[in-house]
Amino acid sequence: FWKLDFWMVNDLKKTGGKPTLPNKFLIPEDEAQAFPMLTGLESLSRVKADLPYFFIADKDVKCTLVNISFRDSGYKAISSWTEPFDGAFQGNSSVNSVKVSITERWSLYFLRGTLANVMRKNTPPREHDKTLLYFGSDVDDFRDVLRMHNIMANFVFLLDNKGRIRFASSGEATPEELDRVIGFAKELLSVGGNARRKGRSKTKQR
Repeated sequence: FWKLDFWMVNDLKKTGGKPTLPNKFLIPEDEAQAFPMLTGLESLSRVKADLPYFFIADKDVKCTLVNISFRDSGYKAISSWTEPFDGAFQGNSSVNSVKVSITERWSLYFLRGTLANVMRKNTPPREHDKTLLYFGSDVDDFRDVLRMHNIMANFVFLLDNKGRIRFASSGEATPEELDRVIGFAKELLSVGGNARRKGRSKTKQR
C-alpha cells in the first residue's frame, strides 16, 4: 500500500490539495449526474441508511451538502465547508449537510464498533443524525463514479432534491468556493436551479 500512499501524497501536492476542481456554475439539472448508490451505512445515532435515499427522503429538504472522507486527513478538512455552510442556513430546514465517513481497510472492519463509539464521543450530539459511517471494501464503483481516486482528500457535493450533483469540489474550502456553494444552494431554494448555464455535468480533475 505504500506505493499508493506515495502517489496520493504527490497528487495532493500537485493539485494543491484539490484533486477535484470546483465547477464555476451551477450544473443544469438535465446535465447533472445522479449520486450513485451505496448501501449499508449507519448514522452515529444508530440509524441504518442507504445512499442516495438518505439525502432525498425528506421532501422538505431542497438541497444537501454531502461531505465524504476516507481518512483523518480528509475528515479534518470537512469543517471548512460545513461550518460556514450550516451557519449561512441556520434554522432553514430546507437545507441540510451530511458527513459520510468511509473506512475501506479490512484490518479495521472488526473494530468498527469501537471506532464508531470513538467518533460518537468526539462528535456533537446535534450532528449524530447526519454523520454516516460505512465499513467495507466494496466501494470501488462508488468511488469511480464520483472520481474519488485520492482517498487522502475529502470530497464535497451539493445535491438537489432529486439527488443530482449540482456542484462538486474537494480539499479545504476557499472563500470563493464557499461563496459559490452557498449561492448555488440559495438558487436551488429560490428557483430550483433550472436556469441553463454554461457548466459541466461531470466533476473536473486536474
